Amino acid sequence: YASNHLILLQIAACSVPANDDSLIPLNWYEKDKTFEDVKRFYNDNPLNADNFSAGWVKDRPFLANKKLSNLRIVWIKYILKYPINYIKHISIWLIAYINERSNYPICDVNQAQELYNDNIELINKFNENEQ
Repeated sequence: YASNHLILLQIAACSVPANDDSLIPLNWYEKDKTFEDVKRFYNDNPLNADNFSAGWVKDRPFLANKKLSNLRIVWIKYILKYPINYIKHISIWLIAYINERSNYPICDVNQAQELYNDNIELINKFNENEQ
């Protein structure tokens, strides 16, 4: 489930601007979390996928390290329902990737390395080629 957070970010990118949570199953949410939390995270930083379901994010809106039934189907349905929102998101992502002075840096390699050094138990759950 290592890619769940990336797909959930793209679902948020389609659904949040439209204020439409109609395709998101309620059993995907962490206890006491709602679409309002998804909107908050997406609006705070539309490029930080970790916030949506990474195990080390304590306040995440979606379940971490769990199979989310029909995740890819919901993802595709949102892209088809809101293609302009999806294109906007991908464009913002591309601009941030190209522009090192972006307000939303995609990845700080040193920070990521420090994070993973503290999560050996989590890393060991993945195959060597996924680590």
